[in-house]
Amino acid sequence: MSMDMIQLENELVLARIGDYLSRRPRAITPEDVWEITSLGVSEEYAVALLLFSLCGFDAENRAHRTLFDCCFLPAVKREDADLVRSDPFMELPFSEKALGKWQYAYLHYAPMELFVRDDLALTASGHILPALGYFTETVSYPAVLEDGREWMTVTPNEIRTMQKPIAHACGKCVTYGLGLGYFAFHAAMKEEVRSLTVVEQDPNAIALFETHLLPHIPHRSKITLVQGDAFCHAQEHLGTFDYAFTDLWHDAEDGFDLYLQMQEIARRHPQTKCDYWIEKTLKLYL
Repeated sequence: MSMDMIQLENELVLARIGDYLSRRPRAITPEDVWEITSLGVSEEYAVALLLFSLCGFDAENRAHRTLFDCCFLPAVKREDADLVRSDPFMELPFSEKALGKWQYAYLHYAPMELFVRDDLALTASGHILPALGYFTETVSYPAVLEDGREWMTVTPNEIRTMQKPIAHACGKCVTYGLGLGYFAFHAAMKEEVRSLTVVEQDPNAIALFETHLLPHIPHRSKITLVQGDAFCHAQEHLGTFDYAFTDLWHDAEDGFDLYLQMQEIARRHPQTKCDYWIEKTLKLYL
């Protein structure tokens, strides 16, 4: 198959899955899954097959079936709720609060509700593999919303895509973007981290965090909050840090240009190790 054809298939699959996740992520029910597993297939196979059908593909179509085998079946994985519930961040006394356009809230996944669980991946064939997960029970999670839109959550996707940056944090650190303070919470707990500067543009996001979460964070004395533009701060100060993590975007679509802009600044400061949220996915847009 030509790379042009594979690219068209990638665009089709990602567009239809994206539409499903944004418009009807709870269309698959436990009853639907049980009906198919009663025929002797695995639960993950049943969820993948239902998603495949709800995205408008036909399992009887040979070309479509190839897409199921390479893009849908390996993408869907059952998640363990303990991944969220056992995260140390969940021990904070999180409560629903609001300030300006920012709001702390508890949201939840319904049983069999599909969600993004990790970065995109590239298969040997050139197909882009989405990473989709589901729980078999209702799972609540804390989130920060901006004008009602989820901005950051403690979910499998956030937990997994933060693992590398948290592991790399050391010495004098800076992070661009506050969110719920998830990265700041975990980085500050590390002995290797001496200090962490958090640069956030919105004063209400800072005030909400300072009032309701920061007082409960261990090693909070390491954390300094700075209100300002991330790129202006990086232009002037990036080279003074040992490590920098940038998390300024909601997803890859709105983050690609910002990623390139911060990378350009980082090239002038090779002494600072830099990571970027969902970088594996962003690189697929290059």
